[in-house]
Amino acid sequence: ERPRNTLSVNSSQKKQKTAFKISKDVILEFKNLNQSKGKFLRINYKRNLLSYPRLAIHLSKKNIALAVNRNKIRRKIRQDFNITKEKFKKFDILVSTIKKLDAENISISDILMQEWLKLKKLLLK
Repeated sequence: ERPRNTLSVNSSQKKQKTAFKISKDVILEFKNLNQSKGKFLRINYKRNLLSYPRLAIHLSKKNIALAVNRNKIRRKIRQDFNITKEKFKKFDILVSTIKKLDAENISISDILMQEWLKLKKLLLK
């Protein structure tokens, strides 16, 4: 049995495992670490012992009601992360929502992507 407080990595044999599973323990572990906050998103990060960065995305149903929007945001953030992966070096990154976003369904993903890009710049400095 695996200890609870370690980060478990999604299984994929040939390529780098750039995602990790989110559990209550992982969220608590990241809670008091380095963070960058925007109006709707928070990025918590810490150094890892691996040679590549990893990303976890935690978008709550409470803050983004429609699953379509949550999944669209996850895809866009993951895609942008994979494009700029080399710049993140050896970090574990947790992206989560802070507060409810009241906007039209079409603009929600645009608003959050703008915030992701802004917070990503702060993290890469």
